[in-house]
Formats: sequence, structure tokens, C-alpha cells
Amino acid sequence: MKIIMESASMNETSPPTSTNKIKYIKKSDGKILEETVDSLLNEQSVTDWYDYDPASKDKLNWQDPEFGKAIDRAAAKDYKQPSPLELKFEPEEVEATPLPTQAFGSVSGIKDTLKDLGVDAAAPAAPAAPVDKLEPEAPEAVPIAPVKDFEKKVEDSLKDSELEKKIDDLKPERNIVETSEVKDAPEDYKHSYAFSKVGGDVPIEEYNSDTQFYGASMQKPILALMNLITQGEEKRLNEAELDQLISYHGNKKASGGNSNEINKRIAGYIDNEAASDWLKNLGLDNQLIRYGRSKNKQTAAGYTKFLSQLMNYKNHPYLSQYPAESEAVLSRIMANSSNAKEGIGSHEAKNFNQIKNMVNKELGYNAVDSMSGKGGRAFGARNFSFVIKPTDSNEQYIFTMYTQDPDKRGVGAPSQRYSRSHRIVAQKLAELIRKHGVGKK
Repeated sequence: MKIIMESASMNETSPPTSTNKIKYIKKSDGKILEETVDSLLNEQSVTDWYDYDPASKDKLNWQDPEFGKAIDRAAAKDYKQPSPLELKFEPEEVEATPLPTQAFGSVSGIKDTLKDLGVDAAAPAAPAAPVDKLEPEAPEAVPIAPVKDFEKKVEDSLKDSELEKKIDDLKPERNIVETSEVKDAPEDYKHSYAFSKVGGDVPIEEYNSDTQFYGASMQKPILALMNLITQGEEKRLNEAELDQLISYHGNKKASGGNSNEINKRIAGYIDNEAASDWLKNLGLDNQLIRYGRSKNKQTAAGYTKFLSQLMNYKNHPYLSQYPAESEAVLSRIMANSSNAKEGIGSHEAKNFNQIKNMVNKELGYNAVDSMSGKGGRAFGARNFSFVIKPTDSNEQYIFTMYTQDPDKRGVGAPSQRYSRSHRIVAQKLAELIRKHGVGKK
């Protein structure tokens, strides 16, 4: 007799070989096809014909022993014999030859494989009497459940991928514009923005919104939220510290320092990896939120997403578990308002109100009633993320814009620094309001 198939699970360093037909997933088009193992392995690469996801137990690699067993069982389906270690008997006279156990790795390996197929291999069979001839017999068909399990996993995997594609197809496409003009800006002035309706799936319009910019103080609310959720009592921010960190309000001595000092202190409680891991809960692991120019970078799309999720924290799968912490940060962001006269939020009111008035003047009517949110400025960066309440609508919008002036001082005398960026931000917001019909009766 001669062996025409080996156990695929025997050797994890080389793919299984067989002339038997098996079903497989073609990665390029996701179809279930049927070919021999040999022909599959003759393609450009193994990964071409079987999609392997190490995070999923339902998708296996041929180097994985479990996949080897599944291939064995699938291949055995084309035969009537119950074993994946298929033997072919020649019609002519042959000598009885003992099974070459070295071809299968070990006797225990044969037992394990037979056990998986429901064959009792606990007791060794009595040695067969010597015969001169081996007559081929048709063995009883034994159902092989693992084959069906394997096929079901393949079919379920395909259904999952088709469902994900359908879901992706239903999502509205992002409206990312290729160019964005800004007036009165030097050639190397950089900016990005995202303009979105609160509760919307994707921004109404974006420009350069996946590019990271230096955040300055923009990261403070995100870092504060992480601190409240992850730190113990000794390192967790108290009410006075939150007021000072996010809204620059209160007694600095009582809060243990000014906003930047608190920011630096709590950023030291974590490292980049811990921050990235936590941000995955919000789908924001590409944002940098620690203290320092190289560790503090965000995108306009990312910050818009953060603020949108925070405003809807009651329905968010992660933030809904931390309502008090979410509300503590959100309430201070919303207190930073163009309409704030005194107390908490009044520090940002001057700049916010200035930009609101510029927008309405540019439009020629009072389109914007109020603007709340967070700003940041340092080393020529001037950034804002506003929650905008139109005058004649109950809907709210989020406008996030990051800018980087080539003059790292912010340009001009101290009292006039960043005024150029204020004008540019106001012009861009007015342009988007006019273009998308926001706040106009």
C-alpha cells in the first residue's frame, strides 16, 4: 500500500499537501471555492487563499495545528473512509506493511487525530494475521462532524464580512475637500478643520482633518476625563483643579497651581502607551494627549469626535458607565461660553465673543447666538473646538479648527498675538455657515 496523504497537523513549518479537494476562502473576492490543497499552494502565497486573523478563533492559519486538523477533515470528506490518514490500496498483490508512524509524527499523534474524529483509539487493535493478499473493502461511512463545523465557520466568516461591507456601504461618505483658502495668511500657514452637526454620523465638511497638529491646551479636557475615570482618589482631580485646568477659574493656591501646572502633573501619572490604550474606548487612539509638544497632538476630526461623544455620553457604550465623570468635564467645556459674563467660563468668553461677532459681521446677520467649547494657543498654534448654537435653530453644530502660524510667537505685540488666527478662524466658520445654510431663515 502507499500513502497518498499526510496529516497536515503533523508539520507546522510547511503547508499540508494533498490531491483531495477542500473548500476555502479566496481573500481577493471572499468567495468559497473548492480546489485541491496542492493547487492552492501553487498560488502566489498561502495568505492569498486563506484569510487569517490571529484575533479570531474562527479563522485559522495553515501553520496553526488546529487548522491542520480542519484541513485533514475537510479533505477526508471526499473519501468514504473515516480517517484523514487515507490509504489507497493497489489492486495487485502487495505485502502487508505496518503503518510508518514516522510519517505521522508519532503514535500519540494518530490517536489524537482519530479521537477528534470520534474513533476510539484507546485500546490497541489485535495484530492482524499475516495474509498474502489484501482485498479492498468498502468501509462503513462514518459521519465526520468536525468537517461540518469547519464549513460552518467558513460560511459564518463570509457572512460576517458581507455584513460588515453592507454596513460600511450604508455609512455616509466623508465630505473631505481638497483645498481650503484662507485670507491674509502667509504661504506656509497651516490649518485643518471639521464642521459637523451634533449627533451626525460624519462631519458636513472637512479639510486636512486627519493631520495631527500641536494641540496646546486642547488636550486638557480629554486628559481630565481619563484622569477621573482611571485614577485613584489620591491622583484624581478635585473640583477646584477641574475648574482651573479646563476653565482657568478659581484660586490657584487652592487648586494646587495654575492650569498648565495641573496639566503637567496629571500627565505625569501616565505614559504614551497607557493613554493610547484608554483612548481606544473612544476610538481616538491616534490622538496624543500628554504634556509636551511632541506628546500633545490631535486632529480636527478626532477632537470633533471626542466632543460629539462627550455631548452624547448617556448613550455612549463606554462613557455611559461614567456619567458623573463625563458630566464634570462636559459642564466645564460648555461653561466656556461667548455669553459668559463672570465666574467660570469668563476667561474664554472674551476670545469666543470676539470670534462670534466677526462671524456675524462677515455674514451680515446674527447667524450665531452663542459659542461654547475649548481653545488652545502656544508656539504659534491657535486652536478651537466650538459648540455653536445658531440664532434661529434648536440644532447645534461643532466646528473644530487647528492652525499653525509660522511665527511661533503668535505674531505682533503681546496684545495682538494670535489675532491673525482669530480672523482666519472667523472667516472660515462664516464661509461654512453660508455654504451649508446654517442659522439662516
